[in-house]
Amino acid sequence: MKSSSLAMSQNEEFFSDRDVETIYELTEAITGTCQVGKFRKSILVNNVRRRMDHHGIEDLKEYVRFAKSEKLEMDYLVSALTIHTTSWFREPKQYEILEKRVTEVVSTYRQRPLRVLCAACSTGEEVYSFALMLERMREFYNGFDYQIDAFDIDPVSTKVGEKAIYRTENGYDDISDSYKRFLLVGNGKTEGFFTLVKAIRDRCKFAVRSLKDGGEIKAFYDVVICRNVLIYFKRDEAQLIAKSLLAQMDASGMFITGTSEAVVGAGLDLINMGASCFVHKGKENLVGRERRRKCLIVEDSAIDRAIMKRQFEKFGLDCAWVGSAEEATAYLESHKVDIITLDLHLPKQSGFEWLKEQRQKQMKTPVVIISGALPHEAQKVLDALGSGAQDYFNKNDLRKSAREIVERLEAIVHHNVVSGGKGITAAITAKKANEKVRPDLILIGASTGGTEALVHLLQSMPEDCPPVLVVQHIAQQFAQAFYERLSKVSNLKMVKPADHMLLSPGHLYMSGGDYHIGVGGAGGVYRLKIGTSMSYSVHRPSVDYLFKSACRVGGNITAILLTGMGKDGARGLLELYKKGALTYCQDEASCVVYGMPKEAVQLGAAKVIGNLPEIRKGLLSNL
Repeated sequence: MKSSSLAMSQNEEFFSDRDVETIYELTEAITGTCQVGKFRKSILVNNVRRRMDHHGIEDLKEYVRFAKSEKLEMDYLVSALTIHTTSWFREPKQYEILEKRVTEVVSTYRQRPLRVLCAACSTGEEVYSFALMLERMREFYNGFDYQIDAFDIDPVSTKVGEKAIYRTENGYDDISDSYKRFLLVGNGKTEGFFTLVKAIRDRCKFAVRSLKDGGEIKAFYDVVICRNVLIYFKRDEAQLIAKSLLAQMDASGMFITGTSEAVVGAGLDLINMGASCFVHKGKENLVGRERRRKCLIVEDSAIDRAIMKRQFEKFGLDCAWVGSAEEATAYLESHKVDIITLDLHLPKQSGFEWLKEQRQKQMKTPVVIISGALPHEAQKVLDALGSGAQDYFNKNDLRKSAREIVERLEAIVHHNVVSGGKGITAAITAKKANEKVRPDLILIGASTGGTEALVHLLQSMPEDCPPVLVVQHIAQQFAQAFYERLSKVSNLKMVKPADHMLLSPGHLYMSGGDYHIGVGGAGGVYRLKIGTSMSYSVHRPSVDYLFKSACRVGGNITAILLTGMGKDGARGLLELYKKGALTYCQDEASCVVYGMPKEAVQLGAAKVIGNLPEIRKGLLSNL
């Protein structure tokens, strides 16, 4: 505060009273904002003084004439007359409200991108904060996408936003660790800076525009954001700006302002959903716009049923429940559901027995096991997955991972509905592998639905098969049991993984815990590489870690990406493809969730796209 007072005192000696008024008038003329508050005024005067000092100009009129004659300097003058107060993830409650709103109708944004307008975006931190939240949703919700259009009157600030390069000391620590996988941190010459991954930067577009310029309405936005800037305008002008922005918003959209702004409301026909997140009256609940997915909870514990119903409906599912296998059968005779969650420990008939029986009766509804299975019951879980269950979650994860569970359920249902036994891959002409080259290594990655896919793919492999390295996303307590099962059905020997272990023919290598496996070595001698870094993916073990490690060792590599949610392995498969590896992707029709293979196919990383029998045939033909 002392330094601000000192600067003001120095500026009073440098500028005449008329000069100061001229600066205020310039600000109102260029930005439209009213100049209230001594502190705000001192910032503007200081900014102009710095520009004049930069050019060695002492007379304000002379500097204004110079700025008007030089476009670049005029840009800097506009920037000097604009107040920039921004940060990462400011007003976090607004992100929670928006995410819940979008989640309720997420399938809408599988057909088209969610459209966001960010007004008065400054240097882009606000834009990329919302983009980070939406990118995480894009990773979890198969087919979901978004586009953010941002603008500000200040051309200097919008250029910063376009470049998307920020100092780590100015906000990196304010970004949640759950988003850090979408950030790239510099080293060497770029040390001390960070940026966003290309997928985010490509979805955020910046333009120079005034808030008072309504602009041509090219598309209606689902979300319009204008935070902590309307307070700098006179109330009637702020209302006009708000109306102009609302004219660009879809009737069911959300208008987000700063929580300190009381300028929105009167005469705008809006309802505050909390934390200054507004919607039009009558549009408070969007769930009616589309049918919610119907989930049948088969669970004998009243407490667990209540938890599941409350948590699942919170994140967009419509739930019914029954307490036994017998009741489940009766319910399904008269009701249609999109997905079933099944406890293995049911009275009279177990969940495993019921599932096996229903699959024999040709029940096609997806089933996800949610049970309190203990580690010694791992084989029961694997048997259930082998009898037609698509995924497994432990009951202990219900409270802390409810959203992730619902996202997985949604992805499974979405694929089941969209594919209908047929996939869009029928329209893709995959390049066939004409070369017949025996691989030195076989690398495989899988997630949701992968446990059974791997069993079918690797059943009864030849004794002299090259080393096979597998990453399967699976609960840690069942990883070792699945490793043992896959070793048995594949006829490949299993060993306890150790760093720098020599990779041998006829052997299967998998991670049995919270660590990555990869490939090291040189000169045709391959060794196992163990790692724990989380920079590759949210998963550990990670398919990308395995695939990318193999890019550095050379040799003939065969890499296969199977069913799974998300995009782990897609980038690594692309890098292997560019290195000349033989790369396979499972097709949509045979996937439980067409997520990871789809990402790889869209990147152009697949040399061959096929179902499990086709991939197995191609694999064996080269051995």
